[in-house]
Amino acid sequence: MAARRALLGLTAATTAAAGVGYVTVALGVPEPPLVKAKWMTSALKSRREHIRALKGSGALQTKNGTGASFDILIIGGGATGAGAALDAATRGLRVALVEQEDFASGTSSRSTKLVHGGVRYLEKAVFQLDPGQLKLVFEALRERHVLLKNAPHLVWSLPIATPCYKAWEVPYYWAGMKAYDFVAAASGSNSLPMSKFLNAKESLVAFPNLKYTRDDEKIQSSLKGTIVYQDGQFDDARLAVALATTAAKAGAVVANGIRVEKFVFAEETSESLGSSGSGNPASGSGNPALDQKKPKQKRVVGVVVRDLEKRGSKPFTVHASAVLNCTGPFTDSVRAMGDEKRAPIMTPAGGTHVVLPSHFAPTDLGLIIPKTKDGRVVFVLPWLGGLLAGTTDVVAPITLTPKPTRDEVDFILEAVAPYLQSPATRKDVTSAWSGIRPLASAPKAGDGDGGKTENVSRDHVVHDENDGVVTVTGGKWTTYRLMAEHAVDAAIAVAAEVDQTITTRTTNCVTPKVPVTGAHGYGPDLVGKLLMENARVSTLPGGRRAAFSTNASSVSLLFSDQSVIEHLVCAYGDRAQVVLQLAKDHENLAKRLVPNHPVLAAEVAYAAREEYCLTTRDFLARRSRLAFLDVDAAEAAAPVANSLLAKELGWGWFKQRRELRATMAFLRTFRCDDA
Repeated sequence: MAARRALLGLTAATTAAAGVGYVTVALGVPEPPLVKAKWMTSALKSRREHIRALKGSGALQTKNGTGASFDILIIGGGATGAGAALDAATRGLRVALVEQEDFASGTSSRSTKLVHGGVRYLEKAVFQLDPGQLKLVFEALRERHVLLKNAPHLVWSLPIATPCYKAWEVPYYWAGMKAYDFVAAASGSNSLPMSKFLNAKESLVAFPNLKYTRDDEKIQSSLKGTIVYQDGQFDDARLAVALATTAAKAGAVVANGIRVEKFVFAEETSESLGSSGSGNPASGSGNPALDQKKPKQKRVVGVVVRDLEKRGSKPFTVHASAVLNCTGPFTDSVRAMGDEKRAPIMTPAGGTHVVLPSHFAPTDLGLIIPKTKDGRVVFVLPWLGGLLAGTTDVVAPITLTPKPTRDEVDFILEAVAPYLQSPATRKDVTSAWSGIRPLASAPKAGDGDGGKTENVSRDHVVHDENDGVVTVTGGKWTTYRLMAEHAVDAAIAVAAEVDQTITTRTTNCVTPKVPVTGAHGYGPDLVGKLLMENARVSTLPGGRRAAFSTNASSVSLLFSDQSVIEHLVCAYGDRAQVVLQLAKDHENLAKRLVPNHPVLAAEVAYAAREEYCLTTRDFLARRSRLAFLDVDAAEAAAPVANSLLAKELGWGWFKQRRELRATMAFLRTFRCDDA
């Protein structure tokens, strides 16, 4: 009854808010222009400068030895870690972020590429009378709106069709998608069109490869139509990189390739911790005499790290008032650095995706299979010129480089096949990958799910470890900003236990109105502007193309190639002009890395100079997305990209060769035929 009353109360509030939101949609109220802070124009500091700042963090220690030059030290450079760095920096805090591998090298680059509330979570909210699920959808749709506004070049809207083969499915899914629209309007996510119904004929025109008659069931059923709703899609890894570079511009110290080896502790009495802050609610008994006799407890005051980019480098200590654990699947291993006896609070859920050639589906319409034979949801989505299908959802082992299994790939292909006139086979798969989602609760023993995780909540948890460390885990990409806000709030409270000035130095969270790098000059007309500008330059008198030597005509064609310009604008926003200028200034950079893909050699140089790209793997997987789209193309591009990075980063022959071998081994984890 309590759950029912809570759900009814939340539904009533949602209804009132949705009315306002729906009117806003109907009136077409435009978004206010993005505000460009002064720090956005500052030059990006080099990784060397960030390392120097990390090493100097002990310079401002206080008399009791527990203060630090950093208010908050963040471990983990995925979505939440990078988001927390940006949040803390824009509040005026001294913040540092360290990442062992690369930004978004783990879960944050291996998502389903959706910025969404989650239609299946809304279904659970209704049928399980779960207000928590409704809250999760509400928050996610609100954050979807924020992302569409603050990263418009990296996040875009995508219509997704739900096929209906039984008569009852039409009203059922129509009502469900209208409820989804309703919650979106209530949350303020009012920038996307409402859902609509397409009859069978209209559906086949929109999605020609959609099967008209399903024969995978005992009784054949014909297509009755589709319910088409709108959700968000994005380039996950590039968004994480944009968050990290934006945080760096805002004043955060960010460094990838830095491994945390252990915590640094300081012996403190409960009395020295003080009564302010929320780190340990039972830190005092109320009797000063008793409190002074309590045994000392350890507090984390920093971490020992090592720069992995320098072979044989010595470890050094980074000091901070609070440490924020944002390590995703590695949450519990980092928590164990403080206390090996801690019970785990995270469950690793593996999710596999495959990428197919684009001809299997339209380039502007996705497909959701709402329920497979085992009750899961599978998406078929156009993405960056390919077609993404997935995902699986099972408990998985924790590893830095998860690899899809043969059974997982076959499950996805078999789940999609009944809905396509021309089904895909394993030979059609151009790339396959697996990611590990950190879910914030463990499956109940004996629940009969057999290791499945689709019923585990996607809400996030912020946990104070009572030793100067705050852990955040769970959640999903869409709500990264909200997770970061909650985590930084908790970290400020913990830091205030040893440095009460932090409460006077910090401001409220402002990230709902902080655009990422590349967003300010972006607009739907940017592609056209760049094409026209390049056309004018190529026709101006005075030998403007002389810099391109004998390849002037081919270079001119490259800059007037709409697919190349669209790719650059989608990946870099207004920074596409900087990449183009690099190509114009250097003939060897004014070429594609591989045919049939719009990635330019100039992007490698830009990634090394402006995006902290340290390895060829970083570029092929997370600065460009070649590894995730077409592993054959990535392998063909690897030697060229490796050579360009070697020149940019000053590698010797031995390191260049070692890096190419490591890259080829890494790319094999994306091969479907090896699964």
